[in-house]
Amino acid sequence: MLQLEKFCYYQHLSLSGGQERPIFSCRIVDIRGTRFHVLSRIQDAGLDFTGRTNFIAHHLVFTPEEIRQYPTPPVILREWPGWVKSWTKEPQSLEKENWADLTTLAGKSNIPAQTWQRVTGDAVNGYGLLEARAGASFRVDDQPDETVLELLAESLELLEVRDTRRDFRTAAWNFTFTTSMQEQDNPADFRWRCIHSDNPAANRFATPDVRVLSAVRATKLTIEETAFARTGRQAPQFAAEPQDSRITEGESAHFTAKAEGVPNPNYQWFSVDRANNGQVLPGETKPELIVPNPALGISRYVVNVTNTAGNAQSRVATVSVEQKLKLAQLKSDAGTRTATKDVSYQKTEEDIERQRRRLEAEKAQEIFQTRQLRNKILMVTGTSLIILIFILVVLSHKGWLPFGHKVMSAASSSTNLPSPLVQSSVVPNTNQVISPTTNVSDKSPKVLATTNSSEIKAPVKPFFQDQLETNDTAKAHSQQKTNSPAKP
Repeated sequence: MLQLEKFCYYQHLSLSGGQERPIFSCRIVDIRGTRFHVLSRIQDAGLDFTGRTNFIAHHLVFTPEEIRQYPTPPVILREWPGWVKSWTKEPQSLEKENWADLTTLAGKSNIPAQTWQRVTGDAVNGYGLLEARAGASFRVDDQPDETVLELLAESLELLEVRDTRRDFRTAAWNFTFTTSMQEQDNPADFRWRCIHSDNPAANRFATPDVRVLSAVRATKLTIEETAFARTGRQAPQFAAEPQDSRITEGESAHFTAKAEGVPNPNYQWFSVDRANNGQVLPGETKPELIVPNPALGISRYVVNVTNTAGNAQSRVATVSVEQKLKLAQLKSDAGTRTATKDVSYQKTEEDIERQRRRLEAEKAQEIFQTRQLRNKILMVTGTSLIILIFILVVLSHKGWLPFGHKVMSAASSSTNLPSPLVQSSVVPNTNQVISPTTNVSDKSPKVLATTNSSEIKAPVKPFFQDQLETNDTAKAHSQQKTNSPAKP
């Protein structure tokens, strides 16, 4: 109570030509090692019967264990209907209050940042207030107190995606502020200090980097933060669900899922039995699940994704684990390198280079063998042809070939030898006597008379047969001449 009395002061600006306005503030008070969060609403209460100024200071005090269940401080200061606006009693502690309305405000959302969109033109500028240094001052002359509290509330709710390590409601209570600095205020009590130009304290607490609150801009943004500020929360949906797979005994099973939502959803994998009872897999909170060496048979897995807007559950994915021998048999029967889609074979660079060299060597060996075989065939064919020509020439000269006499006849006619005799096909006339004076070198063919005086050509004789007959005729004439008596 003594600490709260130190905050009970109010500077009437109407006495100096200014405008009276309520002051909203959030402080953290440390008393004997315990942190208390104090929300204060101070406003003018007119003059008393002596003409002195009066004011009403209403404070709400929260312990660190309570703040998680309540909304952020700007929401309570702006919308809680329990704030006292008139008081005729002595200062006292309020008891037996109905806090139901305060708890109900916890479900109110200030996203998307519509006030920042309206004041600055883009909802993402609400992050600019979170980026400001501690103890920064902002001029709010152009904005009413309700608008200032709305801007603060939207910025604090943006902590949900800007600071994911903590619950944004708990983190929001550490951002202390006041909507209007007074001369009695301790600047160290506030992280954000709003000042009005008609307040004498404005010049005292204006820092060198003071700027108008409506001119605040964000500089560091992610895709998730942009979507959250502009469109608000979106329940998660699966863009890709885990698929079934088949592996060999001793291998690891891999499952992958992808979900979209604002804020980005959180993953939790479960193993499922035949009765569809899920068992949480501790630590498996990523889009990818790796199950090392699952048991033989069929195992089932499912993933659940959640964010502050909702949750979704994927299909049940199965992994079939087979023995190595059975899988090898399937590979042999199929004639493929792999029996399932999940079993892959990848060659290293050394294997590829070794195989390339082996193929080049085999190709070179094949070309060499082909050339050798072709040379042998050509050599054998040439030798055989030469031998065949030689044999034909020899047989032709010996007259052993059926066409040899034709060749010799042609040769004899070209050397002016006697033409072969023509013989009758019937028995010749034996009464005809060949005259010894017959010229054997006569080129005209000799024709023997037939019984019917018709000329019939005789078969052709070889040219050397006529020569033999001529020689025999000459010998006969010579012998006859020898046996006849000599004439005187």
